[in-house]
Amino acid sequence: MDSLALQNTISWWEKKRIVFNILLGIVGAASVATFIPHTFGLEDFFGIILWAIMANILYSVGILLEIANQYYLKGKLNIFQFRHLFFVFGTLPYMFLTWLYASYYYEVVIYIQ
Repeated sequence: MDSLALQNTISWWEKKRIVFNILLGIVGAASVATFIPHTFGLEDFFGIILWAIMANILYSVGILLEIANQYYLKGKLNIFQFRHLFFVFGTLPYMFLTWLYASYYYEVVIYIQ
């Protein structure tokens, strides 16, 4: 396995992780500001933290796919060519799910109260 290719893969994905987190943070803050009920409890805060952790775990799949391709397949699939596609088609649906989940969660909370 080429250590330079590994370093480039990790570096590229980690730089994009910052963009990913900023985009999700903006959508998350906007959705909470839009749908939040009058009270915002500790469980809401922990839910947001868990959502962010899960988003970053799923984000790491892109890195793992590239590393697996480099190590096991010796780069035969050229997955690095699809980095931007993976980034966009991973980020946009997660942004949508963040908005959708917040709307669902707060509508249910408002309905129950």
